[in-house]
Amino acid sequence: MPETHLTTKRLEIASSSAATPAPIAPDRLEELDLLASVIDGDRIAAERLVDRYNDLIEMSVRRVFRRAGLNASDDEVRDAVADIWLFLLENDMRCLRRFEPERNVRLGTWLGLLARNKTIDRLRTQHGRFVSLDVAGPLDDRAARSPTPSEVIEAAERSRLASRALAELSASDRRFIEAWYIDGREPDQLADEFGIAVGTVYSRRYKIQEKLARLVHRMTRPPLRSHRTLH
Repeated sequence: MPETHLTTKRLEIASSSAATPAPIAPDRLEELDLLASVIDGDRIAAERLVDRYNDLIEMSVRRVFRRAGLNASDDEVRDAVADIWLFLLENDMRCLRRFEPERNVRLGTWLGLLARNKTIDRLRTQHGRFVSLDVAGPLDDRAARSPTPSEVIEAAERSRLASRALAELSASDRRFIEAWYIDGREPDQLADEFGIAVGTVYSRRYKIQEKLARLVHRMTRPPLRSHRTLH
């Protein structure tokens, strides 16, 4: 049966778990297997990952906003959450590959900390000195310095992938996103234009953002490679 070269990650996770002296709880094994499936390019597993940890990530985002003294709207929180999922699933899931199961840190704990740090970076970029770093907590200096050449290249790659993903949306979804982000339409204007309730405007944007994240995930997933037996 064909295998992907990403199956190595599944074996690494399994061996890390096996090397742990204490018994591994079934839910721990299940979360590691889910992560390995996501890294192997299983789209259904990726959707399960989002379903399982989305509330946890949203809670981490809201906590950072609250501790920074900012009264974030549901819309702002959804934006931050969607960007975090995009970061996790893009670039062949490079971020998820950094998870080290041998440290015995639960995946949910790791994702919560990552969401916290990404949100702090987001607030520093958007609000600058108006965000209290003492309240928000410790963070690295990536947001405070100029981007490195590799970061510039990564940003350009993200932009290219976003353009490709947008092109694969339906005409209606693409028009909706362009009206929101490019034309700067207000929610009530979008509700009138698309014939939907204002509350539906936010849920529709969130669903489209999730769709874009899945498209980027598919685009960055490496092609399947046949497993050949050496004679």
